[in-house]
Amino acid sequence: MRLRLIASPRVPLVALAIALWPVWRWYALRTCDGSDEPYGLIALATLAVVLVRNGMELPRSEKRIVCAAILLGVYALLFPIMSPLPRALLAVAAVATLVFRRQNLVANAALLGLSLPVVATVQFYLGYPLRVVAAEASVVTLRALDFAVTREGTLLHWRGETIMVDAPCGGVRMLWFGIYLAAALAVFSQLGNRRSLFALIAAVFLVVGANMVRATALFFKEARIVALPDWTHTGVGVVLFAGAIFILVRLTTGRTPWQSAT
Repeated sequence: MRLRLIASPRVPLVALAIALWPVWRWYALRTCDGSDEPYGLIALATLAVVLVRNGMELPRSEKRIVCAAILLGVYALLFPIMSPLPRALLAVAAVATLVFRRQNLVANAALLGLSLPVVATVQFYLGYPLRVVAAEASVVTLRALDFAVTREGTLLHWRGETIMVDAPCGGVRMLWFGIYLAAALAVFSQLGNRRSLFALIAAVFLVVGANMVRATALFFKEARIVALPDWTHTGVGVVLFAGAIFILVRLTTGRTPWQSAT
């Protein structure tokens, strides 16, 4: 007779939660110490609403229990050499494997991952590369428009003017919110894993692309080619981000935000 690994699916979940207590402790301390943006609480609240709305039925699958056990084993093996965030990502993957239904796993796991305090870490590792990408895209576009612009790191040089693509122009916060919105739309629209993954990838490209256009547009203001009030520095970013979100909503739901569901 085939051996059942466990009678109740709650037992491995409780055991996993206890085994991962260092992650939950780190999460609480990191969220409350002010070292990172508290955006993860938005994702966590969204996930809570989804679970209340759709209910939570722990899958009875030995394969998924084995998968979670393997992830836990990797977590334990690499614990001494990993920093807290990679440990937390492994913990999230293990919990998502046990908790979420397979057909909505990608979107729910994305929300759970976004609930971690990741913004400061992403800003540290990806902030500068994203600024370089935005600056280089600006140079290519501006040269095509016959502006002899040169780039030095994240600085744009033109006719004695130096325009800096600063940290906010890296778009890390925009990227977080874009991915969050894609995951939330996928969850509430109950998209399958393929469409959810497509929405997440599309969010990355749309936000990064919008940020490139933003850096190029702000060049004209900062180089005094066009006289614009100070508020347009933020306004341009808001408008372009709204445009990226509009396209993302269309791709994800097939309708604009103000249209009623049919």
